[in-house]
Amino acid sequence: MSGARASEPFLPPPSGCSIYGEHAHATLTPGTSVDNSTVRARLEAELQGAGLPHTVLRPGMVHGGDAHSSIVGDWFREAQSSGPVHRGRRDKVWSWIHVEDLARAYTAVLREPEEHDGRTYLLGDARPVAPLAVVEAAARAVGRTDAVALAPIEDEKPVYRVFDRDEIIDSSAAGAALGWIPQESDVLAELPASFGQWSAARP
Repeated sequence: MSGARASEPFLPPPSGCSIYGEHAHATLTPGTSVDNSTVRARLEAELQGAGLPHTVLRPGMVHGGDAHSSIVGDWFREAQSSGPVHRGRRDKVWSWIHVEDLARAYTAVLREPEEHDGRTYLLGDARPVAPLAVVEAAARAVGRTDAVALAPIEDEKPVYRVFDRDEIIDSSAAGAALGWIPQESDVLAELPASFGQWSAARP
């Protein structure tokens, strides 16, 4: 960030739902208050204070591709090695976004960066899906037929424990400003293809 000139638009790595912390919001929008104690909130504040032109993208749960940076990759790995496990609340529901749709949002911003300077957009498809259903589908994609084991949220990686709640995104602002419409909008349908890419990418 320090090497960028003030006249150049700067898109940081995407932010995300963890910026809201352990919230109780029914729906997340660009105007939803963030948890200022989170790492992402501090990074966004630092970016705003730097005076650089910028646009902030906050995606929901990313999936698709080889899942190397997605929680879905962890679920593939776990299902394949020891069996599928779901941690935390069984009834929680998350908004998802395919990695290609996230790339399309970046592209849309970069077409007219000045139009989106200082703006924040939330990105998710219109089909929130329970992570329990995704764990089950990921296991089937791997070839496992055993039941999903249930575990407490304390058994989850620390980075994901904050998501033991509904994470529902309203991405209408991104749709209106960017002309952005998710094209890969079914996380469950995408899992077999993603598992194929995940398998091929493994060393």
